[in-house]
Amino acid sequence: MVPLFAIGAATAGAVAAYFGWRSYFGAPSGDTIQYPLYSKIAYPLTNAQMDAAEQVDAALIDERVPPEIGAAILANFYAESKLDPNAVGDAGASVGVAQIHVNGGVAPYLSNLADRADPYKSTVAMVKFMRANKGTRTIAGASPGGDPSKAGPDPLTLYESGNRNLKNLTTSFRFHVERPRYSADGVARREDIVAQMFPVRAIY
Repeated sequence: MVPLFAIGAATAGAVAAYFGWRSYFGAPSGDTIQYPLYSKIAYPLTNAQMDAAEQVDAALIDERVPPEIGAAILANFYAESKLDPNAVGDAGASVGVAQIHVNGGVAPYLSNLADRADPYKSTVAMVKFMRANKGTRTIAGASPGGDPSKAGPDPLTLYESGNRNLKNLTTSFRFHVERPRYSADGVARREDIVAQMFPVRAIY
């Protein structure tokens, strides 16, 4: 995939308009990132993707999640489902933008399949799970055999230590919440995604 910043915002915006995408360019280039996050995503998104991102954003705001962690969550959701609420994986066991597995650690926070597929409710569940496991250094979820010692601090502990690096937070959320079993697979891809979604130079 060609990075958006390589072709320029104007060209990318024209391409997005041509294909009927609703995109928001001119992402922040300073040292902070603030809500609403969906309006700062530097990826061209379809209307359905943008609607999902807006629902995720609303949940993050309601749950008072720091925006840097919110950006990491959105990047992980894009990596999992491309922000498609109708995405289905693992032979039907994982659904929605967050791809919450029916046997995963987050599933008990949701009542049924429809809730796991709902962008707002699944985001709230992910945040509650993240908070419940803050500081435990445990990797919970559907995949057994995780090694907490390799994952580093959880996102909230990392953030409270003063780390605002979006790549670090994205990787931490990936290991501790989204895709719990430790593996180096996919780390670079998710870090590339968050860097392109939110090109905020000073916090990488």
